[in-house]
Amino acid sequence: MPHYRYSGGLDEEGELDPPHRRRRRDHAHQPGFGVHAYRTRDDYGIGHSRVSKVSGGDAGVATALRGIRGTSAAYGAAYGVLFLAIVLGPYRRGDVWAWKALLVAGLTQFVLVLLRIPILDTQLGVAPAANQVVLLVVGLLLDVGRLKGPAR
Repeated sequence: MPHYRYSGGLDEEGELDPPHRRRRRDHAHQPGFGVHAYRTRDDYGIGHSRVSKVSGGDAGVATALRGIRGTSAAYGAAYGVLFLAIVLGPYRRGDVWAWKALLVAGLTQFVLVLLRIPILDTQLGVAPAANQVVLLVVGLLLDVGRLKGPAR
């Protein structure tokens, strides 16, 4: 099964792809809570390579790679649910601890992502994490006044 890589609407020969293939190919690269991990025929990208190349045709290695991706997606989804539970509950009520917890959680996630630069010698995934932490910090700074109010 061919993998679909975005090519600006051009096929392998440089010809214009039909619109339905462009949409399908674009959809294949959208993030989705580990969807790639559970589609065994999906040859998703790992860095600048593909699962099939990294696994070398070994089904056990391919399954292990998918398991790692699925576990990461599960933790990401759980983090998102917990984050929303804090935002929609204690944070909206004005609890100061919720402001601090969101800041610490966001900064912890960002620092762990940054560690891939010196440890793994790669910047893959750093830009999205930077965007996320900047938006979080800006949002929290807009509401910094709650820290000066009475503790709840």
